[in-house]
Amino acid sequence: MMTAKQWNFFAVAFLGWTWDAVDFFTVSLTATDIAKTFDKEVSEITWGITLVLMLRSVGALIFGLAGDKWGRKWPFIANLFLFIVLEIGTGFAQTYSGFLACRALFGIAMGGLYGNAA
Repeated sequence: MMTAKQWNFFAVAFLGWTWDAVDFFTVSLTATDIAKTFDKEVSEITWGITLVLMLRSVGALIFGLAGDKWGRKWPFIANLFLFIVLEIGTGFAQTYSGFLACRALFGIAMGGLYGNAA
């Protein structure tokens, strides 16, 4: 049986994962519009999606090790903060390079959710 505190942690992790999926598919569904904004091909925009997927394991490793060293709570909170900042920051990217950098860091933060929630 899980305690109320454990249920709350589960709910936060589940909502974080759900919001991650919303963001991931929002970029996928708007790739054509993003390509027009940066005057790039759609295939170049989808490279940002590939970066997110490639760097998830790096984030899981970094935040998983941090969770092992300092406990799960504070690395998870720091990871959620980073995740939110990068998610919002993607919308404010002014250049294609900035977009890719933000998506790469977002991939690390996305993987960190799995590293701590597991």
